[in-house]
Amino acid sequence: MQDQEKKIISQKNILDEKKFNSEVKKLTARISDFNNKKKLFNDSLNKKKIEGRKQILDILNLILKDYALKNSISLILQKNNILLGENKINITEDIMKLLNKKIKKISLN
Repeated sequence: MQDQEKKIISQKNILDEKKFNSEVKKLTARISDFNNKKKLFNDSLNKKKIEGRKQILDILNLILKDYALKNSISLILQKNNILLGENKINITEDIMKLLNKKIKKISLN
């Protein structure tokens, strides 16, 4: 589209005013159509990303509940919310292994 724009600008003095304006309108319409399609694609991609994240978090929540019950854990905190703690209470690796076993593929249709 940039090449088309340069071509139209270079022909400004050659084309009559009506033809030039017509070409500018056509290019503007193409650009607008492209931007609309780009926005729809980005919106669709963001929606799929949100859906995928929700699927992962739903499964992760179930895994955490089950792990807590099996291991008599009454409280699970996010690592970034802990100021000081021992590494032996960090269950991240265990949870990641369980999550990787549970989720092989996320469908984003």
